[in-house]
Amino acid sequence: MKKDSSKNLSDSLLTEKALRESQAQLTAEVSALARLHEASVRLWETTDLHAGLKEMLDASIALLEADMGNIQLLNPQKKVLEIVVHRGFEKEFLDFFRQVDAADDCACGRTLREGKRTVIKDVELDPGFAPYRKIAKEAGYRAVQSTPLISKNGTPMGMLSTHFKNPHEPSEQQLRRLDLYARQATDFIERLRSEEALRQSEKHLKELTENLNRSNKDLKQFAFAASHDLQEPLRTISSYVDLLTFREKQTLSESGIQCLNHIKESTLRAHKLIYGLLNYASIEHKESLFQSISMEELLKQTLITLKASIEESSAQITYDPLPELKVNSLEITQLFQNLISNGLKFQNKNKPRIHISAARENGNWVFSVCDNGIGFEPKYNEEIFTMFKRLHAKNQYPGAGIGLALCKKIIEHHKGKIWVESKLHEGSTFYFSLPMKN
Repeated sequence: MKKDSSKNLSDSLLTEKALRESQAQLTAEVSALARLHEASVRLWETTDLHAGLKEMLDASIALLEADMGNIQLLNPQKKVLEIVVHRGFEKEFLDFFRQVDAADDCACGRTLREGKRTVIKDVELDPGFAPYRKIAKEAGYRAVQSTPLISKNGTPMGMLSTHFKNPHEPSEQQLRRLDLYARQATDFIERLRSEEALRQSEKHLKELTENLNRSNKDLKQFAFAASHDLQEPLRTISSYVDLLTFREKQTLSESGIQCLNHIKESTLRAHKLIYGLLNYASIEHKESLFQSISMEELLKQTLITLKASIEESSAQITYDPLPELKVNSLEITQLFQNLISNGLKFQNKNKPRIHISAARENGNWVFSVCDNGIGFEPKYNEEIFTMFKRLHAKNQYPGAGIGLALCKKIIEHHKGKIWVESKLHEGSTFYFSLPMKN
């Protein structure tokens, strides 16, 4: 009986010991996770790289019960590790390990070279550490571990090292927890770098926008000045041609009169060209110019403006009900005028028929202006919107080649798109989209 009682007592003591060890391990796990949580919260509250990494270093030293430590970041240009934060080291140590590369055989150099953690239990007994024993002795440590900081895409970013005054090897549980700390430190570094890259991109974009606005302002001022300076001599030429034609009509030969007529026509074309360029440069990117208005009302105003051309060509213009949108009314009127004018102009002997309609599509209103004109080959669908692009000779169909380019700029100003479908001799349909909420 005594023997059985002794055995039961021994088993009970062993069970209690195991229970205490389990409780101690659980307490250590909970404590480590609590420290990690606190450090993580503080990391997300700071944008200071050194302060955040110092937080993680202190937490890691406490976790491993180490005496000192440092965190290095990898310089991507030089391919070397550089100490950014430390605890417990003097200037001599920091100068010695100012830069470490993969060829070095210290703990962090091996980790950088091999891509996995290095643990040196006793630097005095490690053959490869011989060149660093003196500085280690002066710094006051006998053991060291280095854990790599690796980004989510597998790129090495730095090193987390802790040092011990006496020969020591961290437990597997401690190293497993340290990996969580290293992950937090890596995420913190990546977040700050991403935020800095975003700030730099925003700064660069702001500079580009300011330069573009400045260039647009200069271009607009130049366009106004140039239009004034160019139109003045054209008016003079036109006036003298009219005067010569009036005074010398009886004495001029037929070829002379033709020459004057050619000069007059060229002057008018130049006037239209300058006017078109001025309109193109005058597109205003100002929200204040956008107002809610009936597109149907704008179309009616356009048809009144084109009344003479419509009656002269006996054109038939029809349209479906059109919505109310927030637009720049002057620009949209110009858009309708250009598209309808093209439908009136590019005809053979047919009476022009033009129909305007609109339909909802994917958060946009898509408008169409369909005509029965001469059309063109589909290969020109893109370049027809290019400045000065003409598909016909000037003596066939007058114009400066600016109208459709102006239409494209107007629609882009309204954050929409414009395109065309056409077949030679079968007419064209111009489409343009406008957001329902502009």
